[in-house]
Amino acid sequence: MTSLRLSDCINDVCPWTGKPVSGEALTLYKGKVVGFADRAARDAFLAATIAFETALQPPPVIRYSCPAPRQLELCAA
Repeated sequence: MTSLRLSDCINDVCPWTGKPVSGEALTLYKGKVVGFADRAARDAFLAATIAFETALQPPPVIRYSCPAPRQLELCAA
């Protein structure tokens, strides 16, 4: 894994705490290095983004197989 650098960070202030960004709490989000005040704030952000991205996914398509109409007639007889 490529190490993330504070110099590549797109923010100076943690979006969760409002404190300065720490080089120990960086993550890559949508191709950008985002910084947080501490690892707990970073982990909370990652958990929230996973939850939101999961919630935005369309529901799975469920397909049921049914006998053809002619087979139903034969089964009913």
